[in-house]
Amino acid sequence: MQLFFRELTLDDLPAVNDLCRNIWKDENGVSEDYLPKIIKSWILEENSSTFGAFKDKQKSLLVALGRVKIISKDYAWAEGGRVAEEYQRTGIGKILGQKSIDYAKSKNVKYIQYDTFTENMGSVSIAKALGYYQKDYMELLDGKLGDISFENLDSIPYIEISPEEAFNFLHKIPNGPATEVCAGWSYKPFNLQQISKIKGKWIRNDEAIILKIGSDALLEGENPLFDEIWLITYGKVSAATDLLKGVLIQEKNGRNSLDKFSIQIFCPSALSQSIQKLGFSYYEGKSSGVVLFEKKL
Repeated sequence: MQLFFRELTLDDLPAVNDLCRNIWKDENGVSEDYLPKIIKSWILEENSSTFGAFKDKQKSLLVALGRVKIISKDYAWAEGGRVAEEYQRTGIGKILGQKSIDYAKSKNVKYIQYDTFTENMGSVSIAKALGYYQKDYMELLDGKLGDISFENLDSIPYIEISPEEAFNFLHKIPNGPATEVCAGWSYKPFNLQQISKIKGKWIRNDEAIILKIGSDALLEGENPLFDEIWLITYGKVSAATDLLKGVLIQEKNGRNSLDKFSIQIFCPSALSQSIQKLGFSYYEGKSSGVVLFEKKL
């Protein structure tokens, strides 16, 4: 299929909403796509490209879209790739990926990155086809607060710290980040400037740290839903487990309804076994998570 590209404008918002409506749905058939909530700010943002792919020369029939943001003199970040339901599995995703690479090259950055769920086989295969390599990986475990057994959980003390303190602490603990920090369904360069931009609470004990992100975080991309929180967890296995226990008890005591409230934990692989013993599990019962891909330009 021949595609025609241009930058999206605010006049394209209705078409974007229509395209996204049928891509991600919950069990009741309601769209869960975060993109319509933030596409306006993406279109208006400088130093980025939010582009549409159209099937007609007049560039009026939107079939796909993507976005690339320049985050530093060295790095570009690709995100927001969407293909209309009826045009999926036709090779358009790979074309969008190449379009993002071309834009990043035009800005003379050295690397382009994006992340995806390991079970999104289409996105993973596109990364391999376009020459990306896996740079980082965080396992994803999920649980309902109402399913967690609190009988053997002790209230372990912890403290809330500033982003600057978190940045310094992350360098000292085992199972910490290397060059990127996970922010749930995204990664940020591991530097103080980027750490400070993450809208969440940093809490720690002696040898572990958690970035707690709620639905009020207003991240640049995907955010937790109103009935869930994300806990990005690093540190020594035993200390991280104790820290999670304290957070879980606080969440239990602060909420009236537990059964439907969801907690997603993003963690290095070394922590996953201990976290599963608290009552959390993988998506569809097999090891999976959020992978960061990078390509040198």
